[in-house]
Amino acid sequence: MAIQDFLNNRFSCLTCEADASHHCCFCDFDFCPMCKDFHQENGLKKHEWVDIVTYALSLKEKAMQMCRTCKESIPAKAFCVTCVLPSPMCELCCLEHTNQYLDHYLCYDMENIETNDEEKISISKSYFCAPCSFDGDENDATVFCLTCEEPELMCNECAEQHIRERKSRGHELCYNIEQFFNMSISKVLLCESCQEKGDSQTAIAFCLTCKHPEPFCDACVNTHSHQEQCHEISYHIQLLKKWLPCEPCMFSKTENASTHFCMDCEEPEPMCKTCANQHLKMRPGRGHILCNDIGKFPGHANAQFRILPR
Repeated sequence: MAIQDFLNNRFSCLTCEADASHHCCFCDFDFCPMCKDFHQENGLKKHEWVDIVTYALSLKEKAMQMCRTCKESIPAKAFCVTCVLPSPMCELCCLEHTNQYLDHYLCYDMENIETNDEEKISISKSYFCAPCSFDGDENDATVFCLTCEEPELMCNECAEQHIRERKSRGHELCYNIEQFFNMSISKVLLCESCQEKGDSQTAIAFCLTCKHPEPFCDACVNTHSHQEQCHEISYHIQLLKKWLPCEPCMFSKTENASTHFCMDCEEPEPMCKTCANQHLKMRPGRGHILCNDIGKFPGHANAQFRILPR
């Protein structure tokens, strides 16, 4: 690469705005050869100078992404395009990551990774609290439960309520949301198409265009993309969840996601949190025990998938 192409006209002389040839380390300004001599003639001969190429290389080294997975200050080689929160990784961490997550893909073009002014990884979209989203509220998620078999993202207020409830008292909370997505992927959501054929393949993606999205493995993603070339594929597989509507709400032509069901009723029905609380107030349901794990509701396995808000 030619020197001028590398510099790309980014360094101009402070005085005359011509192409700079040297950088004054003391003043932190760039100068062309003529202005550099004039700068020194004004009693500034003791200032330290470096040529502009060396200075440009030092800036590039400072801006270089370092591995954020290991504790060593090692330059990053790649980042994972499958992870929702991509993190720069060194060569060794890349190898460990691909061994742990066989379906993940790495990108070695580090210029494509998004960073903010503090050189931290940028999250392009906020993720909302799952319990609040059922009431139509969009509160940023900050935490999830490490103890629950099927954890969900929560805001601080819902997290406090979670550890106050009888069944979840003593649960351990985690405020590192990136770990939630890695856990969600590692818990393995199986490809629906392959399951119908008696095969168990890990799902890595789903279709954003289809009215009823379902989890796809790598092979089924390719098949679907070939059959529906205009469809958009998302690899944020952790956003795809089973969804059951609240049956009491359906009678009032309202659609809310169910979160509870009654363990004492002979014919339990899925209910949202509001209807579940109302159930306990009514005479037939007084003293009944509710289950807040809707995944244990009979028929949950046959429920359709929905994309969580984010």
